Amino acid sequence: MKTALLIIIPLFAVAMSCRSKPNAPAKPVPTILEGKKIDVSSIIHKKRGADLVEALYEELTAKSAELQELEEQIKSLQERQINAADSFKRFDERNRSYYDAAEKKLDAFQDSLLKKKIKTLIGESRHDYAKLTHHFTSLDSLVRRKNSTIADLHLILKITKTLPLIEQYQEEQLPTSGQMEEFNRHLDSLMHRLDSLGKS
Repeated sequence: MKTALLIIIPLFAVAMSCRSKPNAPAKPVPTILEGKKIDVSSIIHKKRGADLVEALYEELTAKSAELQELEEQIKSLQERQINAADSFKRFDERNRSYYDAAEKKLDAFQDSLLKKKIKTLIGESRHDYAKLTHHFTSLDSLVRRKNSTIADLHLILKITKTLPLIEQYQEEQLPTSGQMEEFNRHLDSLMHRLDSLGKS
């Protein structure tokens, strides 16, 4: 049963689908990672209303040394990136703040020729600074793009690891439609009775 975007099916909606399920014994929950079993139904009951992709992935991670190591690596790299970029970020902010302040002072000049000369001087210096820091800004741009790709790949991992669990839950835990079918018959009976009484 393939349903890409459906994560939780409300029991009422399932029952209204009028699909019946034979009373066959449920299959055992298959091994997902490293022989560890994941009880999807218990997570759904505990985390009702929560983000089930994250909840299921968290459960998988708790039972997989490989995923735990991966998550630690992601966290460690994020912390290292902050530390690595911090010194240049402070340096760059100070320089940009200086040039912004210097350009604002141009409005105070009375002599237009002097103003033009100083404006050119500031512009040249800003241009030289951009060349001086080009390697840092290129690295920063590259890191941002790679972080974006890593974030996408991380989401793909979470979905591809948890999608089989929710599909398994759908196959094994789909309620029978018997109760709703019986209730539907009672509604038909009541409608018929109301209709008959209304005509008499």
